[in-house]
Amino acid sequence: MEKDQDPKLLLNVHYLTSEQIHVTGDTAEGQWVHCQPWIFSDGKALLRSSRLNNGFRKESDGKWRITRTRTENVFVAPLKEGWASDFPSQSMLLKP
Repeated sequence: MEKDQDPKLLLNVHYLTSEQIHVTGDTAEGQWVHCQPWIFSDGKALLRSSRLNNGFRKESDGKWRITRTRTENVFVAPLKEGWASDFPSQSMLLKP
């Protein structure tokens, strides 16, 4: 049985920008810039940014599948307490 984390993660959102997808036949390469704020119940917060580079392949059933994921961290930075004023005190989506 998994124990609760302390401090609890209240917010973790992935924002993707600068999307590029290059398709060549049944394969594709995709690149994104990623920005991710983390807010914890003890008031601490981080901002993470990275570059994503993923490979894809079109299967015989016509569905595209991920064949490779690569993440290159650009930075991780602590945020000052109080930088976000309005956010939920607990996750509504991660309730048991």
